[in-house]
Amino acid sequence: MHIANIYVGPGLKGIPLGSVKALRLFAYHFNYVNTGGHASVGVEAGWDIKRILGTVPVEPDGSACFEIPANTAISIQPLDADGAALQLMRSWIVGMPNERVSCVGCHEDNRSSVPVSRTLADQKPMSIIKPWYGETRPFGFEHEVLPVLRKYCIGCHDGPQRPEGLKPPNMGNGYNLIHPYVRRPGPESEMEVLPPMDYHVSTSPLIQMLKKGHYGVNPDREGWDRLYAWIDLNAPFKGKWSPRDFEGQKQKDRRLELAMVFSNNNVSPEDEYDRRQQEIQSGKQPDYVQPEPVAPRTTSGNPDVPGFPMTAEQARNLQVQSGDIRKLVKLPDGTGISFVRIPAGAFVMGANDGFADESPRTVVNITQPFWMSECEITNSEYAKFDAAHDTRYIDQHGKDHNFPGYIANHANQPVARVTWSRAMDFCAWMSRATRLKVNLPTEAQWEWAARAGTAGDAFYGNRNEDYAKYANLAGRETRWNRVGFQGGPIIMQRNPYPPGMNFPLHDERFEDKWFVVDFVAQYEANPWGLKDIIGNVNEWTRSSYKPYPYKDDDGRNNCDAKDRKVARGGSWASRPVDARSAIRLPFESFQPVVDVGVRLIIEN
Repeated sequence: MHIANIYVGPGLKGIPLGSVKALRLFAYHFNYVNTGGHASVGVEAGWDIKRILGTVPVEPDGSACFEIPANTAISIQPLDADGAALQLMRSWIVGMPNERVSCVGCHEDNRSSVPVSRTLADQKPMSIIKPWYGETRPFGFEHEVLPVLRKYCIGCHDGPQRPEGLKPPNMGNGYNLIHPYVRRPGPESEMEVLPPMDYHVSTSPLIQMLKKGHYGVNPDREGWDRLYAWIDLNAPFKGKWSPRDFEGQKQKDRRLELAMVFSNNNVSPEDEYDRRQQEIQSGKQPDYVQPEPVAPRTTSGNPDVPGFPMTAEQARNLQVQSGDIRKLVKLPDGTGISFVRIPAGAFVMGANDGFADESPRTVVNITQPFWMSECEITNSEYAKFDAAHDTRYIDQHGKDHNFPGYIANHANQPVARVTWSRAMDFCAWMSRATRLKVNLPTEAQWEWAARAGTAGDAFYGNRNEDYAKYANLAGRETRWNRVGFQGGPIIMQRNPYPPGMNFPLHDERFEDKWFVVDFVAQYEANPWGLKDIIGNVNEWTRSSYKPYPYKDDDGRNNCDAKDRKVARGGSWASRPVDARSAIRLPFESFQPVVDVGVRLIIEN
């Protein structure tokens, strides 16, 4: 198998050269007659079982040359430096014995041609697949992920001291506990080539939580590799088929017989799985690794700021004292974007009862008032800058879809899947078009504006209060996300997941107006007139993801595209606890994220 330059083509469009360090190769093990189906491998997992073959290196110029087993349906995932997939290939290739299979890049146009110069991969011996933690075998939750849970999670999620509502991590309970925290495309997601990094592990709440230092849990590299592979393979549960007899024949034996006749292949994935089972049962189970003690963070000793926090009335009075409250900024085509004035002031930034990256709290002075767009920038507004951009769809659960997903590219929905770098280009275009200083807000400007004088979880109250009038978040309406076979080209009927399933991840206590991204301005504004500042989509800030205490002048606001950037505010997929004024989500500057959009500011 030869790849000339994996960065060529839409599959990795926008991914910087050098980001792909290796390729993960896996083979499909298709189901048997009357065995399996879209829900048999796992919850919103996939149709077929996958066998990880291993990894091969990618050269700095994007080339790769490696040996693959013949007559085997193989899929490729390009991995970043952490071992997480930058793109999910949902098709496969097959090579005949002694055949040289090649492609130019990643889902390139079929009219593309191979470069005339020799690649780096051509100048060295062909790579041999490096095994992935043992021999090739089907990936099953019990063998590959459950040991990680036993090693790092069982101490808090098992035994008499476990928190109320948490079940011990045996095979079934462990899967049901953890899979709602994983974002994956499911068995029948949108059939176009996915945007690169659309389902990157950084978009899964599980990884976000662990990376923020969840109670000091710190998996080793193998632990991370197993979690990443599980997410990248669509969060499977089952790793083995149990084929039944069909028309008087044993399907497993007949398949192996035909495989030998037609492909000289005697591999039995069921036997591979059983050998792995015996290996685990005969070996020592991983010991629980006690996390390093986390220094307690208390609410005592918070900085004192005169005049903060404020009541809603005090916040509105401060805004009025700053001058005109609203202005309409005209675009070249005559349409306009509404902005509201955010007054100057001082506040306490961060939270002591959130994640570790939200503290220590510190006093921040917003020395100059600024204007902030009343709503998140819509698809129609962004199209005036980039008419080719498409926010696309939100994945639809279930099977037999008639549509590519739930619409996210309506003119009045907020634009999303815009990279930070492209959002900054939009700001530069707006600045030229309006002759104003348009930018993304810093983290401090965003949090000051979102709080509107409040010091708690959100402007509407704490995480346990009903937010339904103020934000589109993940409440019980999110459960109504599953469709079933309806037959024919008709509108699909949505069905709910069971209330106790906690999937998709949501807060069962509350219910707002819509279960995916909504039109802008459907919810009540905060005291300074900002709508959807919490929920609907997250919003880019121009700040790099650096530790607190926050400092404006420590380089975090220098717009260095090499740094990860912070998104704020939560989205339709966030629970109230994950959509607080202080919460921070880091993403790469070149990463389009399904629920991250844009809100602009104008500075004097």
